[in-house]
Amino acid sequence: MDIDELLATVPLDEHAEEVVYRIAQDAETQQVLDLARYEKVRHLARRKGQEQAEQAEKQEQRWGSTRLSDIGDRPTYWLWRHRIPMGEISLVAGRGGIGKSLVLCTMTAWITTGTMKGEFYGRPKDVIFVANEDSYEKTVVPRMRVAGADLNRVHRVDIEMPDGANGRLVLPTDCARLGEIVKATDSVAVFLDPLSSNMMDKDRNSPEVRASYERLRLFADRYNVAVVGNAHTRKGGGADLLEAIMGSSEIGNVARAALGVMRDPDAETPTVILSQCKNNYGPGDLESYTYEIREEAYWDPHSQWSIAAPKIVWGDPTDRNVNDIFAEGVQTVSHSDVADCCEWLRSYLEMSPGAPRAQVIREAAKEGYKEHTIKRAAKRLKIVSRMSGYPRSSCWSLPEQRVPTEE
Repeated sequence: MDIDELLATVPLDEHAEEVVYRIAQDAETQQVLDLARYEKVRHLARRKGQEQAEQAEKQEQRWGSTRLSDIGDRPTYWLWRHRIPMGEISLVAGRGGIGKSLVLCTMTAWITTGTMKGEFYGRPKDVIFVANEDSYEKTVVPRMRVAGADLNRVHRVDIEMPDGANGRLVLPTDCARLGEIVKATDSVAVFLDPLSSNMMDKDRNSPEVRASYERLRLFADRYNVAVVGNAHTRKGGGADLLEAIMGSSEIGNVARAALGVMRDPDAETPTVILSQCKNNYGPGDLESYTYEIREEAYWDPHSQWSIAAPKIVWGDPTDRNVNDIFAEGVQTVSHSDVADCCEWLRSYLEMSPGAPRAQVIREAAKEGYKEHTIKRAAKRLKIVSRMSGYPRSSCWSLPEQRVPTEE
C-alpha cells in the first residue's frame, strides 16, 4: 500500500498527514541510499574481481628473452600481390559514395574464383564478409552476383542473442569465436564494411583504441588471415589520406597496408582512382588503377525479378596517386606559378617527348618549380602518361604528340 492509499483509508488531521509524508520521504531517501550502497558494493566487487584476474594472469606469465638468431625468418605472403599482406590488417580508405564497398565485393569475387593475383591465384578460397551498413539480401548479394563472386564461398557471421535478436560482431572481444569460423570455413580473408562499426573502442582519445587494433592484428597473424576493412575519411584534415580517417588515427598506424580511393577531379566522366597509400612490406611505387561504377542487371530465378546492382568497371592504369591528389586539395598554388610552369613544361616536352615523369619533375625542380606545381601544370595541359621501359616507369608527352610505343 503506497502513501496515497494509506491516507485514503485512515482519517488524519493536517499535522498527521504532514508527518506521514515526511516518513514516506525519509523511507524513499533511505531506499535510494541503500540502492547506491548496493551498486557501490557491486562495482567494488567487479573491480576487485578484475584486479584479482589481472594478478592471476601476471602470476601465470613467464618472462624471458630470445636471441634474434634463434628466431626463424618468415617471408610475407600476399592475398593481393604487393598490396594486401596475409596475417595483417589492411584498409580501403576514402570518402563515401565512391565504391569502397564495391572494391571489397570485387576482391571477394577474385578470391572466390581464384583470379586474385597473389598467394591463392588459381586456387579459389573462401571469404568472411561482414556488412554493417547494408542489407545482405538487397545490397550485398546482388553486388556479389554482378561482381562474379562464388556465393558458396562467401560467409556471413550469424550471432543469435539469448532473446532471439541478431547480435553484432564486436572486436577484439569476439576474436576467438571469429577465429573458429575462420578455421571451420577455411577462409583466407575477413572483410569488414566498415571496420570501425565492429570495433569495441571507438573514442579517438581513448588509450585502449591502439590496444584494440593491436589485438585484432594479433588475431590476423594467429589465424594467418587477411583482415581488410573499409575506413571513411573526412574532407581534408591531414597531410595524407590516412590522417583524415574518421575516428581514431590509430587504425592507420596499426594497419600495415592501405588502399586509398578518391574521385579524379580532372576526369571528364565520374572516375575513381585506387592507389597504394601505405605499404610496410611491399614496394612503394605501385601503379594506380582507375575505375567507373556502372549498373548491371541480372535475372533472379527465385524472386522472378530482374535485379540491378552497381559494379566496378576497371579503366587504364595511371601514375597518379591518391595521396598526391589529397595533398593538392589542401595546398595553394598561384595561377601565375602554374601558368609559368605550363609554359616551361610544354617547351620541355616539345624537346623531349616521352620523357620519364621522374626526370621531368627533377628538371622542373632545377627551374624552381615544386612537385605539386608541376603536377597542376600537367593536369592543365592534359599530359599523356604511358608506362614503358624496364623497370616500368611513367613517361610524359603532350596530348598532340605521338610517341613510339614498345612492341
